[in-house]
Amino acid sequence: MRWIHWSLVIALTLGITGLFLNQYSRASVTSNFRQTILPLPQCSDLVDNDGDGFTDFPDDPDCDSLLDDMEEFSAGGSGNQEGSSSQATPTPLVDASVVFSGWAFPNAVISIQSGGNEVVNGRAGVDASFRIEWPSVNPGTYPINLVATDTDGIRSNIPNQTVAVTANTSTAISSLVFPPTMQLDSDGFTTGTSIGVKGHTIAGSSLAMEVLDADSLRLLITDDQWRADENGNYQGILDTASWPAADKMVRVRLFTILGTEVEGTMQLVQYQGADINLPLDARKADVDDDGKVDLIDLSKMIFWYKKPSPLPQFDLNKDGVVDLIDISILIYYWTG
Repeated sequence: MRWIHWSLVIALTLGITGLFLNQYSRASVTSNFRQTILPLPQCSDLVDNDGDGFTDFPDDPDCDSLLDDMEEFSAGGSGNQEGSSSQATPTPLVDASVVFSGWAFPNAVISIQSGGNEVVNGRAGVDASFRIEWPSVNPGTYPINLVATDTDGIRSNIPNQTVAVTANTSTAISSLVFPPTMQLDSDGFTTGTSIGVKGHTIAGSSLAMEVLDADSLRLLITDDQWRADENGNYQGILDTASWPAADKMVRVRLFTILGTEVEGTMQLVQYQGADINLPLDARKADVDDDGKVDLIDLSKMIFWYKKPSPLPQFDLNKDGVVDLIDISILIYYWTG
């Protein structure tokens, strides 16, 4: 007898960046898996491989089990004999199966869904790897959605994949990679403040934090110096000092040693005004509300110099006119 023995060893090292908002992270890479169809053993493939008139276990006396991969001809078997009225019992249909494997984050709970319903679930190991079998699947084409939940309850999503299942086969969906989870400690920023970030991914993986313009989605800032620790955790600070005064999108990108990348879902961070670190009494001199008192503020004030009915923010001493007194107050709070 010979037996089918499957072995698959894949090494991936990844890198990520995180945040503090409970929402999905979703991979934008749709080609991060391989589908392999593995033929069933001879004793469960619905074929009379040795031509003795008997098909598969338990009908073929030469089969020890459904996993036996050799229907050997047996001269002494109980094949159809002359004068016998007995017939072989029809072989029952052996359902196909699908095996999902890849990487999420240590101890992640993984749900595999189709048609809006969970079909099977499992858990990743401490090394973030997982292998989950969906047994007894009827042949057909299935939309598959995979959701991984980290130990903080934050979820990461691999978008819908289409999986074709062939009768009497085991289909392997391998090399799946979940994007890292990400949480932000704030959904808004004022110029110069910091935003805390944390999340989970594969231990020791490399990550990049990216900041994009919320309207055009143009990439503005990339920080690729992030790295997960030995437990798959990552955390750090985003400094908004160099961020333009407008709404931003933030996302984390994971790098693998195979040269592939996996993006997480973008999260909106809204611009909320001037730097709160500017002294309270100095904020009145920051007439353009950019967190600084500089030449831009001065030039705007000069535009209103001794003009009637100036805008209130330029009349710093509230005497109804923009004059040298107002300019002197602005220069007193000068930051450059």
